[in-house]
Amino acid sequence: MKAPTTYPILGEHLTMEEVISNPLAENGCLDPYLRGRVRPGVKSYIAAFKLGDPISSRGVTKVIGSSFSSYKEGDILEFSSLSLGALDVPGLTAYASLFETAKPLKGETIFVSTASGAVGQTVGQISKLQGPTQLDAALKALKPHGCIVYLTRVGFIVGELIQRSGPRFYEKMHRWIHDGVIKTVISETDEIDNATEGLVGMFYWKPFGKAILKI
Repeated sequence: MKAPTTYPILGEHLTMEEVISNPLAENGCLDPYLRGRVRPGVKSYIAAFKLGDPISSRGVTKVIGSSFSSYKEGDILEFSSLSLGALDVPGLTAYASLFETAKPLKGETIFVSTASGAVGQTVGQISKLQGPTQLDAALKALKPHGCIVYLTRVGFIVGELIQRSGPRFYEKMHRWIHDGVIKTVISETDEIDNATEGLVGMFYWKPFGKAILKI
């Protein structure tokens, strides 16, 4: 195995090995930031995987055994796929990028360059709720309207912004999802055996919405 210099290739840079017969996770994340983590030597905000390491990510996990009274066999530690999307870092990133960084005013135009991904789809829906005019990635629409806020591949926020936005975000997002005004599109890759195909496909924009590995 060797590290990729561009997009990873199945069998050359990624492979599947069985290391546990009873998987702990129900669902797992397939996120764009993993591309940087499979390229050792490329500077990033998160450390790269070492050659031969398993690829780790966030997941919805079932307890299969525990010595702690607060965790019982069969407990689900994250309650749904929403915990990996709208209620997790992608949703928080969308919220904070709008209200902590861009701070749009009512009537201003927001241009979302990739509204089909985990962050972009949430930015678009939140912006409509708050009043600004939201435009999808149709460049011709910018000519007559002009662009005030431009969000493109915003990535994931960390640190101080999470602490500042977190409490308000979780309160509002829970309510928006419960009321049905925020909807999350999920793109599932079925079964762990197809995990590598799902990961590589994400780098080529094959999933529509939040990419999930359904284990």
